[in-house]
Amino acid sequence: MADSSGTKPWWKKYFFPVLSIVVIMLVGGSIFIVPPPLVTEYHETKPDQYQHITIQPDITIELDTGSTLMLTRSQFPKAELLRGNAYFDTRNKSADARQLEVTVGDVRILSKSAGFGVIIANQGGSVAVSTGQVEMILHGQGKSISAGQRVDFDSKQITAESSITDSDIAPWRQRK
Repeated sequence: MADSSGTKPWWKKYFFPVLSIVVIMLVGGSIFIVPPPLVTEYHETKPDQYQHITIQPDITIELDTGSTLMLTRSQFPKAELLRGNAYFDTRNKSADARQLEVTVGDVRILSKSAGFGVIIANQGGSVAVSTGQVEMILHGQGKSISAGQRVDFDSKQITAESSITDSDIAPWRQRK
């Protein structure tokens, strides 16, 4: 309400400028609250092509010929091998519990600091570890796989376990 001299009350004078500042601060502050969008990439190699993918300085993926991979980049990247063979190298020196998650059908493979190959075969596949250790989860059951071990699986269970040499893990990498 205006006083007898015709001037606005003090709060009406500052209401819109203060409201504008508050709105700008809320929008600006939401940048720190709302996470950045996830980026999903599709990688596919042709029958005569290999591909090397660097996710972070300490995470690399190599795809064999005729392979397909979906990759989600985030703090803990996730990769889904859809077809073919891939070799994952995660060399992490931090205290993070997990650095990379690889999915093959119903199987999840969690790696912190390991080098391992994954092969998709009919109705399943195999995981072979060259360095470090990974954890394989199939239908809620966890299995730790160490260097020099290979585990074969189908969509329901682990079908075989064996010891292997480093040259047997992703042998296509030596032929490139």
